[in-house]
Formats: sequence, C-alpha cells, structure tokens
Amino acid sequence: GLLILATSDVDETGNSYFGTSYLYWMKPDSKAPVAVYGAKEGQVQDIAWSPTANEFIAIVGAPPSTVALHDGKTSKLTNTLGKARRNTLKWNPFGKFLGIGGFGTLAGDLDFYDRSKDECIASLRAPLTVGCEFGPDGRHFLACTVAPRMNEGNQISMYKYTGELLFKIDYVPEVIEGRHEDTGAGARTKTQALLFAASWRPVGGSRKYEDRAASPPKSGKRKKGLPEATAVPSASGAGAYRAGGGAAGGMNLVAAMMRGEIQAAERPAWTSSSEQGPTTAPMEEWEVKKLMREAEKAAAAKAKEEEAAALQARKDTEKAELKDERQLKKLKAQLEEIEKAKDKDWDELTEEDEALMEEEVDIRAKIKELEKRVRA
Repeated sequence: GLLILATSDVDETGNSYFGTSYLYWMKPDSKAPVAVYGAKEGQVQDIAWSPTANEFIAIVGAPPSTVALHDGKTSKLTNTLGKARRNTLKWNPFGKFLGIGGFGTLAGDLDFYDRSKDECIASLRAPLTVGCEFGPDGRHFLACTVAPRMNEGNQISMYKYTGELLFKIDYVPEVIEGRHEDTGAGARTKTQALLFAASWRPVGGSRKYEDRAASPPKSGKRKKGLPEATAVPSASGAGAYRAGGGAAGGMNLVAAMMRGEIQAAERPAWTSSSEQGPTTAPMEEWEVKKLMREAEKAAAAKAKEEEAAALQARKDTEKAELKDERQLKKLKAQLEEIEKAKDKDWDELTEEDEALMEEEVDIRAKIKELEKRVRA
C-alpha cells in the first residue's frame, strides 16, 4: 500500500490553529484512494511504516492524541494503543520496539513499546529533544538537543530500550558572553550553540545484529497499551509529569528553562576544571545607550500624546461654549417676543403669542442656567 499525507495551513472548521491534514491509503495500481483520516479526526501528528511488517502506525488528533495501528493491506484500524501527549514515532530496525515521544512544544515524554507483545516496556522523560533514533542493534535509543532548533542546552543522551539513561553529554559554554553584539548593522543575539547534529554511525562489513526479544521485567507484569499521562518519570532526574501545568509538566519547557524555573544543563567535566559556574557578562556600553535612547523616545511620545489630549479637550470646551452662547441668544430673542406680546391688548393676541407666553417660565429657567455656564 501507499500512504499519502495532504496538509493545509488553514483549517476552515476553525478547530485547529495549525491547519488541517488528510491521510489517504491506496494501492499502486488503484486510481481511488481510501480516506483514513480527515479534518474531523484532527491533525495527523506522525505516521510510520513498520520496517518488517505490512502495517503502519499513526498519531492523530490534538493532544492527548490517539496512537493507532493499521493494516497495511487494507488500511483498516487493527488496534488502538491509547491516547497520550505524543507526536513522534520511531521504529527500531527489526520492527519489534517502537519509540513514541512527545517533543517540540510537548514536554518530552517517551515510551518504549514492544509491538510483538503490545506492551509498554518503559516510560521516561527526555526534555528538549530535537532528534532521536534507534541504533542499529535495535536496543539503544539516541536523543539529542541540537541547533538551530535549540541554541542552548545542547546535549546527547543515550537510553536503553528498558528506559535506563546510560550516559549524557552536555555541551555548555564555559562562560556565557554578552547577550548581544553590535555588528554595525544593528544588534544581533549571540548564540550559545555548540552541537548541530548527532546520528548513529552506519553498520558496515560483515557485522550484523540479531533481533532479540525484550528481557522480562524484574517484578510484576508489563501493561498492555500506552500508560495514562499521569506520572511519567524523568530519566534525567526531573520531577514527575503534572497534567495541566508545572515547570516539569505540560507547559513549554524551553520557556521554563529560559526563565530559570527548571534547572538547565550542568557544566560538563571536559569544559573546564574550574568550579566556578557560568557567569553572565554585564551590559555593554552600546546596549545601555540604546536603552536610554528608547526611554527618551518613549517619554517624548508620551508628552506628545498628553499635549494632543489637552488640545482636543480645549477644542471640545470651546465648541460647547459656542453652542451655549448660540442657544442663549435664541432664548433671549424668544423672551423679547414674549415681552412684546404682553404689551398687546387681549383681543390682539394670536394663538402663537399665547403659546409662547405659556413657555416664559421654562425659557427664563433655561436662560439662567446657560448664563451660569457661560460665565464659568
């Protein structure tokens, strides 16, 4: 079978900020593809064919996403491993073990799954992982944090399929230099990146590895399917997973590390024999001057806004006063008409004169109020 993944940056349903995706399956000699997943199911986070069996696995939907196994001959759903905050799939070369991780904007939880028994072998946390891959022996798993995706906290971690962290190499500068440098064309953030790629060395020659079953657990039985996202331990010693937040939970670990809410990588032994930790350089003179210029601009802009507001207020007051003066003049003219009507004999009064005279009290009250406002 052939899998076709179509994606769009726009989600017309409005359910996802990341757009929509459609997964199709078809035979090479067929003209009609079969829809496996569409906009209704949500984003297809990752898909991976088994390297040894005619089957594929997919992670679908918003986190916690569904991890589903499909028959490669028909595309039919054969098993659902569970729902978890995962977006990455990595088979080992023999199609026996599967790494199911949640990296990028997720917390870094990682499960090692035994496909032959449909059991979860181990669960751990590998935070800030950018790249990962099973080794050619199918029993060791490399996870790394590399630039340019991550310019700080570069590292290589090696895990066993049973979840143990075998070793970790941190790449940390001995001294953290000034945060910016002036290149003449403006400020540029200095990078602390030291590691840009990490991968397994290809196996050549006559050396070959055998596919071996997972060792039985030391105690108890392994659980079928994926574990619930409630308490995933960290192989590096970080706290347990806390659904809904926490510096070691589902929040953005990159931002948490930058804010100092969680510990960044320690200094490697090979960088220096000194016990002094990384130090942050003081701001350079051009940085101080830049901040002063920005503060002056902000103060000038605020003063300009206040001056414009005061000018508008004066205009509004003058406009209101002019309106009151015009109204006062009109009312006084009506009062003069009333006085003239009073001088007429009773048989000379018209209906308009009588109606105007009835409004005399109201007109005098309005004149009194307007005169107070105009004098003020």
